[in-house]
Amino acid sequence: MKNTIIGILLIVVISFAIYAAYQTNNIQVSGQMAQSGTMQQHMQPTPKKVERPFDMVQITYGKKAYQEYCAKCHGLNAEGAVDWRKQLPNGKFPSPPLNGTGHAWHHPMATLQNVIKNSRKGSEMPAWKDTLNDVEIDAIIAWFQSQWPDEIYTAWKKGGH
Repeated sequence: MKNTIIGILLIVVISFAIYAAYQTNNIQVSGQMAQSGTMQQHMQPTPKKVERPFDMVQITYGKKAYQEYCAKCHGLNAEGAVDWRKQLPNGKFPSPPLNGTGHAWHHPMATLQNVIKNSRKGSEMPAWKDTLNDVEIDAIIAWFQSQWPDEIYTAWKKGGH
């Protein structure tokens, strides 16, 4: 009887230890189990935070300048006009989102800077070259790029921008 109780306690202790190890991801999984879909999902590495070359002073200034000059058309959070893809009666297009959900991330830095300075044919956007200098333009771009999800920013960087 004593051996039975000790055996049951031993099984409980071992089971608890295995459960605790599993819960804290300290258990090693065999190569075969790791290949299964469920285990593979749990073993994916945590994505690294994407490094961005902007500092908080630039982003803070860019947000302020964006709010002053851009938010009226592009929205307070760079969300763009509601029907930004729908051509207006005058043949132009409304302001697109700049928060990573539009097409801005498809363009290299030089194009983004040029559009802000000189406008873009077929858009409602004014040219800002007489109002904003290069530092202000770059700060605005830094701010709206800081709104982009890491995947979008990474895709933009991989495009050679």
